[in-house]
Amino acid sequence: MMLALTDFASPAYHVDLRKFVMKPDMSYIPPDYRFYIYFNRSGAPRFSQMGGILNVKTGRSDLILGEVALYPLGYVGCVGGPRETSLAEAQGLCDISHFARYRHDYRATLWLRIPQRCPAQSSPLSYDGE
Repeated sequence: MMLALTDFASPAYHVDLRKFVMKPDMSYIPPDYRFYIYFNRSGAPRFSQMGGILNVKTGRSDLILGEVALYPLGYVGCVGGPRETSLAEAQGLCDISHFARYRHDYRATLWLRIPQRCPAQSSPLSYDGE
């Protein structure tokens, strides 16, 4: 869904990610992509397109593939590869990039700390109370 939201939705962009999505037997997402999840406490929908985010206080920046927030969950995709801490991680969102290690029909029990957030404004990673 994030790929459909982005301005860079043509097949020329995100080729490796598209291959991963279209081939259920493929494992491991390209290392340039990371995905995060949160509980959408307010239920307010948000569909944010690709954009760069800069925290002027810390100097950190991220390229956000998109954010899709519907009740009960919100998802954020980041592009740029593994870093010390992405802005999504700094916001306390739960990194779920490890899901790509499992086959599409694999069942596993995972314990995750998924935070609650209330989307605010239209830009990705902006939440009420922050």
